[in-house]
Amino acid sequence: MLSAIILTRSLDPHAFASYSYFQLTVSMLSAYAAMGLGVTSSRYFSEVGHERSGQELFPLGVLWGLSILFALAAFIFLILMPGRWLSAGLLIPQWLLALGVLALTLEIVPGGAILGLEKYKQASLISVFSGGLMILGACVASRNATPSIAMGSIVLAAFLQGVGETFIVIRAVGWRRIATRAHSIGSSIGRVLVFAGPMLLVSLMAASGSWLLGRLILLTPGGAHAFAMYSIGLQWFAFVLVLPGMVSRVLLPRVVRNANASVEEQRALIWQGIRMAGTTALVVALIGLILAPEIMKIYGAQYDGGRWFLGGYLLAAVLIAPANTIGNAIVASNGQKQWLGLTAVWLGVLISVGVIMLLLGGVPGSMALAGAAVVQTTLAFYIARSRNLI
Repeated sequence: MLSAIILTRSLDPHAFASYSYFQLTVSMLSAYAAMGLGVTSSRYFSEVGHERSGQELFPLGVLWGLSILFALAAFIFLILMPGRWLSAGLLIPQWLLALGVLALTLEIVPGGAILGLEKYKQASLISVFSGGLMILGACVASRNATPSIAMGSIVLAAFLQGVGETFIVIRAVGWRRIATRAHSIGSSIGRVLVFAGPMLLVSLMAASGSWLLGRLILLTPGGAHAFAMYSIGLQWFAFVLVLPGMVSRVLLPRVVRNANASVEEQRALIWQGIRMAGTTALVVALIGLILAPEIMKIYGAQYDGGRWFLGGYLLAAVLIAPANTIGNAIVASNGQKQWLGLTAVWLGVLISVGVIMLLLGGVPGSMALAGAAVVQTTLAFYIARSRNLI
């Protein structure tokens, strides 16, 4: 968000749209390449040191090795594919896009492992450096009016984050313990894919939603400017969900480790997570709504959409805030197939509302996100209740 604020004041809308589109596309493609292994690593690294008697630890080395292979395959594919397939007419260096996907994909498993192992304090120190590098890159890009420098800083920050998290995980678990758990490579890959398969599809749909909505916005008369506005709204949508997202990620290993607890204790833990996610989202959104006119002025006069432009994205975030917390509880109880079905419904609603808005001459964005959020949160509550989780 800080990088975007820095860049909007020096780049023209087309250049800023290129930067924002790069960020969104790299995130989407790395989610594709991750193959659902991020949540899988959180789920199974959380068992390290908490194994029940006679329990065989999940093949963590095979999980990590598959992630590296997927990252390299994605990098080679993106280097070889025609650049116009993804550029959407914007200034996106293809080699930098491929490097960005490689860096973010390599960070997926260690990042998930950090959550499973609950090594938050150590990881936060790495994040300070990687975040600082990204802001520094934005400052240099702003001074030179060159968005590719800011894109490069995203890539370097992701590499730094991945290396630091890998060091933390190996130090906590031990390389020997990670590498020697697989008795049979074939059966170990099968165990990984049984869980990761549905989560792969969940990741693909979740990552595609914002990107597809952005492509629809690029078709509107506003083009690059409308997409730049969408990226600003999307950043604040994501900002409201930072704390609820942390709650949902922390909840996953806790639910896994409390598998033998009573139903009442599990319900109390999940309800606590839901209340924390909803409350934090609501507080941040209300503060954002009050300050919205001043916030929009920071981006410059050409991006001043007013209080209710930003308010729509803040509302959509509040509506969806409890969904991921409930979703992680569903996944932790081996309900990944149900979560997959729910994510498919969410994506269908998101794109359908976006297309309707486009046909009516409006700009798809906050209304599509809000409509999809209502459906996802409502169905998440229903599924959790049917599984006796709440």
